[in-house]
Amino acid sequence: MKPIDRNAILIFDEVSIGSLLSYDSKEDEIKGLADFGSGKRCPKIADYASVFMIKGMFRQWKQPICFTFRLRNNFLTKDLHFKVSGKAFVAKWSHIEQLYFLDTEDQELRLCPKLTDEHVLKNKIKKMRVSCCTQVFSNQVGVYMKKILSWNAPVNLEREAEGTANLILFFDKLFDSLNSSKKFGSPGKPLKAGVTKESTHISFWYDALKILETMKYELL
Repeated sequence: MKPIDRNAILIFDEVSIGSLLSYDSKEDEIKGLADFGSGKRCPKIADYASVFMIKGMFRQWKQPICFTFRLRNNFLTKDLHFKVSGKAFVAKWSHIEQLYFLDTEDQELRLCPKLTDEHVLKNKIKKMRVSCCTQVFSNQVGVYMKKILSWNAPVNLEREAEGTANLILFFDKLFDSLNSSKKFGSPGKPLKAGVTKESTHISFWYDALKILETMKYELL
């Protein structure tokens, strides 16, 4: 392979898989449970697989390097606890529902017009559509939620929703940092750009890892 053909990028995606269990006699292990690698498993049947792979930039080749098998959409049924700079927060899907109901009270004055029932209501969500997820966990939704909380207005949005707003803004930045096809970012979106020696991507990723390591779900 020519040196230029070895240039590659790291990509990841997910696929839906059949929910079933099987016994591996060689490993003396039950396969099919949620498995995050490094011995981290949980006693629930996995229904999605996350795939990480490297893909050639100048030549058509790709090589899977990592798989994880997991349950998807945990946030719909569990509260997410996490810490930012040592401060604890709790994010809840109910806060997103509350914001959506506030925003749809007047259809002519909506601030998050991209959100629909299929984005927010649990019984209508299309779980395989990534675009729905990114529109919920967007800068627009996170900023709107924080703005309403700052008004201290008598509306149906719990004060605890600050944690949910912080989570939404964090994932919006994380997605930006991993999903850009442009060299330069737009105003207010510095991470939605190519990685360079001068960009803030590396320092952001180190901080992001610290936040991700604190995240855990708790049953409602």
